[in-house]
Amino acid sequence: MNNHTIYVDFGNTSTKLLLDNEDFYSFPSDNSLFENILDIINKYNVNKGLYASVIFLTADLISFLQEHNVFSLKQANLALPFSLEYESIDTLGEDRIAAAVGAYSLNNDETFLTIQIGTAITYDYVINKKYLGGAISPGFAIRYLSLHNFTQKLPLLKVENENFNIDMIGKNTKESVNSGVYWGVLHELQARIDDFIDKYQSPAYISTSFKKYLDKNLKNCNFANQNLALLGLKFLLK
Repeated sequence: MNNHTIYVDFGNTSTKLLLDNEDFYSFPSDNSLFENILDIINKYNVNKGLYASVIFLTADLISFLQEHNVFSLKQANLALPFSLEYESIDTLGEDRIAAAVGAYSLNNDETFLTIQIGTAITYDYVINKKYLGGAISPGFAIRYLSLHNFTQKLPLLKVENENFNIDMIGKNTKESVNSGVYWGVLHELQARIDDFIDKYQSPAYISTSFKKYLDKNLKNCNFANQNLALLGLKFLLK
């Protein structure tokens, strides 16, 4: 059996996994995480890999990964295509570094903005090959959950169940919640993108599974691979 290399992005909601033969897996970051990783590593006889994580992995899972030469991005200490100028690198999410590397790998830009839209929305700025930092704000699910949890009567809606070809003015409670969440996210994204392009005349890359909800109304951005972090991990290890 051939040996394989693995790339893993451990996210708050889901874990995404890519192999060097381009096989791809996605599963919840829940109690079955270790079992799913174990099955894939054994199935493909993995002997090398790299991962980025924004969640706390169990000691058993970390040990199992290391036994197969699969290390975190920070553990591997690989050379990056830009310098890190962030003030608290220890707390900088590995997914943010990996996604920025993934965006860099597309065109070798020296200045660019990387946006990831998942549980949270992250903005990462690389200016003249220096990673400066960015911003973190609530994603779709967090906004819906907050409106439901911090009120007594607002319903819990989910982005996957909604049709976002909606008017700015909601004519009932459900439409009003959708309008607030959708246009709030879209205008936030657009403001960041426009400000960046005005200042630097450089590209903005968006990585998200929510493209179909945004691409009709969002301007001046590049919808890149929705798994930019995995692309970045693969670029670094190769």
